[in-house]
Amino acid sequence: MGSLTPSRPLKIAILINTDEPPYTPLFTSAYTSIFNTLSPTSKLTFYSPPSLTLPSPTELSNHDLLINGGGTYVVDESSPWVVKELEFLKSTVRDFPRLKIVAICFGHQKYCQAFGGELGWNKAGKAELGITTLPLTPFGHKFFPSTSSPFIKLHELHRKEIATPAPGFIELAENNQICLSESGRILTFQGHPEMSVELARALIESESVYTKGLSEMEKRKLLDGAEGMHDGVAVWRRVLEWVGEGRDGV
Repeated sequence: MGSLTPSRPLKIAILINTDEPPYTPLFTSAYTSIFNTLSPTSKLTFYSPPSLTLPSPTELSNHDLLINGGGTYVVDESSPWVVKELEFLKSTVRDFPRLKIVAICFGHQKYCQAFGGELGWNKAGKAELGITTLPLTPFGHKFFPSTSSPFIKLHELHRKEIATPAPGFIELAENNQICLSESGRILTFQGHPEMSVELARALIESESVYTKGLSEMEKRKLLDGAEGMHDGVAVWRRVLEWVGEGRDGV
């Protein structure tokens, strides 16, 4: 598992959509571990939209990648911070046309809403939890050329999903689980490629809207499965290659 070393360090802004103390350091640690492995010279800066911290335009102008991550809030939250974040997403896409953007879970759904897509409840009628197999579309195979399998496996933790993608987004995994904008600069995941075992277990053990109603046996199965094999590292490797495509000095 070698690292990718660009000619100058990548600058990455990461929005973590939680302000709950048990989870914030776990999300931060999960991202830090991934990038320390794959791109150790990258400079990561973390922000918490629920705590009203977002990158300023000056800060964004110096970054190569914006990650709008998941968290512990549901996408329908109508708090002022969610409204502010939605405005931030729209202005960032408008004002920073060269900035690459990755959106995960909460972010995946928020970008869909921001640009005219529609959300719906999971077809299974309950939260999708644990490591999940995601069939790739033909476009997905082209985007992930090193993936010999017709599937990608990622951790999932959500009750809603994209029913209708926003105009101008291409489906890379079936059921809109991974989408790419036609401009090639916004990549969104319903699943969590950053998920660590510790973070997955903490989220499963929480008394949240996602785990409410699980039996002890179901919860135990998910906890045991948190250590299962998934493609998070391979996905981030491809993301870093994608960030470098067309980037000066790489």
